[in-house]
Amino acid sequence: MFSIDSVKTNYNFYMFRHTHILLILFLLLPISVVRAGLLDKGYTVEYEVSKNEMYLGIAIRSMMRDTNGNVDLKSHTIPKGVVSLFVSDQVIETSHLTIKQNLLVPQVYTYHQTGGKEEKFYKLEFDWKNNQLLSTYDNKNHSIKPGTQELFGFQVQLMMDLLRGKKSVTYDIASRKGVETYKIKITGQEEVETDLGKYMTIKLESDVTSKGRKYIFWCDKNMSYLPVKVQRIESDGDEIVLLLNKLIR
Repeated sequence: MFSIDSVKTNYNFYMFRHTHILLILFLLLPISVVRAGLLDKGYTVEYEVSKNEMYLGIAIRSMMRDTNGNVDLKSHTIPKGVVSLFVSDQVIETSHLTIKQNLLVPQVYTYHQTGGKEEKFYKLEFDWKNNQLLSTYDNKNHSIKPGTQELFGFQVQLMMDLLRGKKSVTYDIASRKGVETYKIKITGQEEVETDLGKYMTIKLESDVTSKGRKYIFWCDKNMSYLPVKVQRIESDGDEIVLLLNKLIR
């Protein structure tokens, strides 16, 4: 015959073992599985930034989404390491967008560079009623087509399109000086090693644009196609790379 105390002891031991096993299994799950559904919940991630293989600092990027179809993006780039001894500029980019029928519709993008010798600020405003882009960088209006993205938000649109099964996409992308067309397609799979571990990613490459710029993305399917690595090749050959360094939420 069991005593009440022995039953309690056995029960407590069982619950401890059960909880302990579940915790171990959870910790053993790949980060990509734990972090699935990022586009629904929003996220904050940190990237290492380098230029021509020289470490420059970090970029903290976040995406917030509400139930009314509003999306807010923010990027904060901070110099670190040896570079920070010579460069103190920090860059904050923001973008406010809405979602309509699986398409991000940019409303306002801002760029603010501060902390250095010269402060820089410009804003892109999207007038969809008249299909015009107002850039305070050159104080000009530029014609835009429905579906036009901006350089920050299009990377989230790419995640959304990949989740819908698209293998190639074409975006008109607005920047401070006007609009360029980017054709992006999947070119294969590739393993990318980061401080967080190794990720098996799909690799996407854009054509070289009319201004000589090209993007390459390495995206993890299990993290809603979040870019694990981004490479931008400029017309002069300079290469800027963002490599995933931290998953904050």
